[in-house]
Amino acid sequence: MRRVVRHGDGWLASAYNTDPTKFRAGLQALRDALIEVDQDSESFPNGIATMWTYVTEDEHKATEILENVLAPMLRRDVDELRALLPIGSAEQCAGVVQEYADAGAERIFIWPIRDEIEKLELFKRGVADALK
Repeated sequence: MRRVVRHGDGWLASAYNTDPTKFRAGLQALRDALIEVDQDSESFPNGIATMWTYVTEDEHKATEILENVLAPMLRRDVDELRALLPIGSAEQCAGVVQEYADAGAERIFIWPIRDEIEKLELFKRGVADALK
């Protein structure tokens, strides 16, 4: 965070290396550090990168993406990833994204897995439109 404060013009957290609680704590630590060096902590932008996403109402397909694509690639537990990333129904995905927004995330850079155009359209219609 000291490097971000000293040299950065914003902060990006990695979606699969944080959760809403850790993100909120990191954002608060960043804001505290910015205040210490007399920088405006409220206008310093933040976001979450590499937010792997796969919107589907087919629970088996969501599990397949988690088990066969993400868990092996990231070397992470399926249940852990399920809690961190918007993989699953539009309602589940909106819930995950909303938790990050409630934690202070200003931007979330989603990365659809497979069928990119279709999944972006589903994200827009089913997830983004459902957010506060």
